[in-house]
Amino acid sequence: MPERLLPTVPVSGLAPDAVPGVASLSLASCRSAGSAAPVGPSPERPGERRPACGPDGDGRPAGEGRGARGRVPGDAHPHAPADTGEFFARRRPGRPGLAVFVNAGDPPLDILADLAAMLDDSDVDCLELAVPFPGSVTDGPVVRRSADRALASGVTLDAVLDAVTAIRPTLRRLRIALLADWSHTVRGRDPGGFARALADAGCDGLLLHGLPPRLRAAHYEAAQLAGLPLVTTCYAVSGRATVAEAAQHASAYLYLVAHYGRSGTTAAPDHDRLAAALAEVRAATRVPVAVGFGVRTRADIAALEKLGADAAVVGSAGVARIEQALAERRDPVREFASFVAGLRGPAAHHRHHRTTGGSHT
Repeated sequence: MPERLLPTVPVSGLAPDAVPGVASLSLASCRSAGSAAPVGPSPERPGERRPACGPDGDGRPAGEGRGARGRVPGDAHPHAPADTGEFFARRRPGRPGLAVFVNAGDPPLDILADLAAMLDDSDVDCLELAVPFPGSVTDGPVVRRSADRALASGVTLDAVLDAVTAIRPTLRRLRIALLADWSHTVRGRDPGGFARALADAGCDGLLLHGLPPRLRAAHYEAAQLAGLPLVTTCYAVSGRATVAEAAQHASAYLYLVAHYGRSGTTAAPDHDRLAAALAEVRAATRVPVAVGFGVRTRADIAALEKLGADAAVVGSAGVARIEQALAERRDPVREFASFVAGLRGPAAHHRHHRTTGGSHT
């Protein structure tokens, strides 16, 4: 991959010689905006489900903008990856699914196509692409700085959907799950219009952060009508009712948060508790189960597979590599490719030869 000439842009929160630190990796929260409601059950009430995940509203009528494709619910998107079917469909023993989190706009949106192409060629199954939002209470400093950089560059929902529309036809395997925050991005939008806009842009799934319980039914229905698969969440310590609700409405995958805490600051998961939680979730759903928080290395991913997880979600550790690359004016796509290769092992080293229009030297 040719080096990219990067502009001199200060990286917020870092001294010139500082290296971003990551205590652990995580879901890097489903972000998309304003008041930072958590993902899953509220940390203050472990037995309750936190604002659930569901679709949202772009406010545009179906058929307007983004070349609306009029999908029939349940139909595959016309530009879906060649490996059709469920998320993490290529998982197998010794090769669990892998999702990585990135804030849209960090690195800059104009190289998102290069980043997605690299992930597509690097044995990654899912890009959790967040519409950035400020002040997330579920994220540590690494992801929050990333969101702040993206917001400072002017990233909006429309800009993110335009980027997805451009990228989707170029992908062979990678799926894109959009992470959106209700308060900052979704509030005030029509649920049906928002869900249709995401589906028409080519999003393969939606994880909605901070959705008030009273609005769940409307958003669940809107996503189903738009043919937009949902990512739902619960914690390893969630009660049976919470697990049952998450399992009932998950149609993309179920995100199992290993334990409470802020992304990038939590310790490794308690394997005994996590194994029991995985067994309970597995009995309640047929969609893949992905585990995040406290996941940062290839060994962590292998341990999750042994416990019964279909996939792992890696967030803050990768975001930190992007932050470090930007601070040192190195190519963030190349640095992220090296990080992903470390997660997947020698057989999955980056094989990216596509040129997608980013600025290269």
